Order: sequence, then structure tokens, then C-alpha cells
Amino acid sequence: MSEYQELLKNKDFVKFWIGGTVSKLGDQLNVVAISWLILEATGSASFIGIALSAFAVPMIVTSFFMGILLDRFSRKYLLILDNIARGILYSSITIIYWLELFSLPALMIIMFMAGILSTISRVGSATVIPNLVPDEQLEKANGLSQITWQLAYLSGPALGGVLTSIIGPSYTLIVDSLTFWIFSGLMLTIPAYKYYEKDNQQEDEHKSSDWFQEGFRFLIKRKDLLIITIATTMFYFTYAPMEPALPLFTQVELNQGASIYGVIKSVMSVGMIVGTLIWGYFKIKANPLFTVSVIILLWGITNMAFAYSNTIFLAFITIFFAGFVFGPYNLVVTTYKQRTIEDRKHGRVFGVMNSVSAAGLPLGQVAGGFLVDATTAQFTLFAAGLLSVLVAILVVFSINAFHIKPMTTDKKTL
Repeated sequence: MSEYQELLKNKDFVKFWIGGTVSKLGDQLNVVAISWLILEATGSASFIGIALSAFAVPMIVTSFFMGILLDRFSRKYLLILDNIARGILYSSITIIYWLELFSLPALMIIMFMAGILSTISRVGSATVIPNLVPDEQLEKANGLSQITWQLAYLSGPALGGVLTSIIGPSYTLIVDSLTFWIFSGLMLTIPAYKYYEKDNQQEDEHKSSDWFQEGFRFLIKRKDLLIITIATTMFYFTYAPMEPALPLFTQVELNQGASIYGVIKSVMSVGMIVGTLIWGYFKIKANPLFTVSVIILLWGITNMAFAYSNTIFLAFITIFFAGFVFGPYNLVVTTYKQRTIEDRKHGRVFGVMNSVSAAGLPLGQVAGGFLVDATTAQFTLFAAGLLSVLVAILVVFSINAFHIKPMTTDKKTL
């Protein structure tokens, strides 16, 4: 615990960490508030999915372009701009609601713009953290960030529901806007040079057009990062069917309602937090390519076991272990990327990897939804777990067949 205490003495990291946590909490508040606004205005649940997808889709396309901006221009002020602008956008939803001008097309435009901006923080946070902490504290810093994201995911919907019921969805969006402005204010107090490596002068001899190609070229040359990107995309695809399948599984297989569904999701989140904490605490050193494969394999096995849980107790146990093995995944992948890619290329390469892997989640959700309708929720969960096992085997085969080895963690590049 002394190492965590040392990490928390780093004032600049603590500011960024707290601000990021508050901002992510705001992300969860707006999902609840916007959902209730739509229900009040239209009475249609299907419109909720349409509006929320308007936020998610741009992240697939724009991560790469925002990564280029983060390498070419001031990371500090781009991150501040993102959070200030998103706060204004969410406040504007409240204003048009008060003026009785609220409409689904207007909301979708606002959500689309917010989705574009959000990729700056999504990619940018991973580029900044390595420069705020010493290398020996990087894994713990990433671990704390992952844990607080899970805590925000766990507590945000409940807090959003309480606020929405007390002050209404429009005022909840004002609170949401404040979370982004708080993050902006904290980032403003961190010196600009802390957002880069000391030897990174943000200079590059390439032409502007080359910046759009370099991230892809880099990824193709670095076979270790390429296999991680492909594995992550496939992993997200096999995870995603749980989203449409879980509510029906809870209702049909467990004979329970929405409250148990919420508890199951919370138990999984707790498992993720525990898994991440243990990984960071024991400083587990393992081949990251092998680790990725093992996590995907164990997730598949626990998911299959969960699919055939015929009691609430078994469902809680299996979903906890599913979250437990899933938890360290992003910590391992993010730390490996940060340590083996030059700081001046973080934005471009992270952006490319995020753009590719982000596609797995919506594709898996759509495929899972169709499979649930065509078969059963139980079959869908089992099939997704089995597919995860096959993905893990394919990753191991590819690593051996192409003789792919992890790069030593000294920020080498090509």
C-alpha cells in the first residue's frame, strides 16, 4: 500500500485522476438523464437506443483523427477544450428542453458532436498518464484509473437515477456539465510540459499527409501491437452479446426482475475492480501477449458457466469470476502500449488501435441481439463464451505461427 501512498503524493497525477473520475461519473449521469428526457418527451424506449448510438458511433471513426491532433497540438488544451465543449453541449440539451424546442433530431446532433469530442479524452488520457508518473508507478496509476472508471460505472447510474427523481433530468444534465468543467479546471492547473515526455518537442519531419498513414504503418510493422488490436476487437465482439442477452436471461432463466439484473451487473463490476486491484498489488509480471490470451480464454469459460447457472447464487459466483478475469485486461494492454510506443506517437497509434477495436462492441451487440431473438439468451451467452475460447486459441496459434514476441518495455519504436 505504501506504493499507492507514494503515487497519491503526486499532485499532478491526483488532479488528473480525480478530474477524470468526476468526468466519467458525469458520462453515466447523462445516460440516465437523457434516457428520461426522451421518455418524457416521446414515450418511446426505442428512441433511447437511437440517441445513445449517435454518441457511440463517432468514436469508431474519429479516434484516429483525434489521436493525430493529440500528437500535433497541445494535449493539455485539447483535453480542456473537449471537456468544456461537452459541458456546453449537455447544458444546451437542458436549454432547448426548457424552451420547449426539444426534438430527437436536435438531440442526436448534440450527442453526435459530444461523441466526436469524447474521443479526445478517451485517447488523450492514456497518452498523458505515463508522463505524470515515474515508469515504476505506471501500472498502479493505470490500475487506479481503471478502478475508478468501474466505480463510476457502478455508482453513476444509481446517482443519476436519484438526481433525476429529485431535481429532474434537465437539472441533472446541468450537474453533468459541471463534472466536465471541474475536470477542465483541474487540468488547467497542471503545467503544459507535464503532458509530454521531457525529450518530446512535438516536432516531426513528415508531411501532414504522412501523419494519417503513420499510425497504420506503425501498427502493421509492430506485429505484437497488431495481434493485440485484433485480439481486443474480437474480444469486445464476444463480450458484447451479454448486453442484449443478460436482461432476458435474468427474466427467463433466473425468473427474476430488473433489480436482480442490476445486482448481477454490479457483481460483475466488483469482480473487475478486485481483479484489477490484485493484479496491480502483486505486480504480476507476465508475457502480455500470453496474458491477453489467458484472459480471453478464462472469460469464455466463465461466461459459458454463467449461461448454465440455474440459481441466483451460482449466477453471482460465476459473473463475479467473469469480471475478476476481465478486470486486468485493459490495464495490461494500456500499460504495454504506453511503455513500448514513443510518446510523440502515442496519439496516432493509440487512436488507430482504439478505432479498430471500438468496432467490436457495437457489432457484437447487434449480432447478439439477433441471436437472442433467433434462439435464446442462454444459448447466446454460451455461444459467446465458446467463441471467446476459440478467439484465445486463435491468438495463441497466431503468436506461435508468426513467431510474435512482446517488445521489451523501454519505449522502443520502429
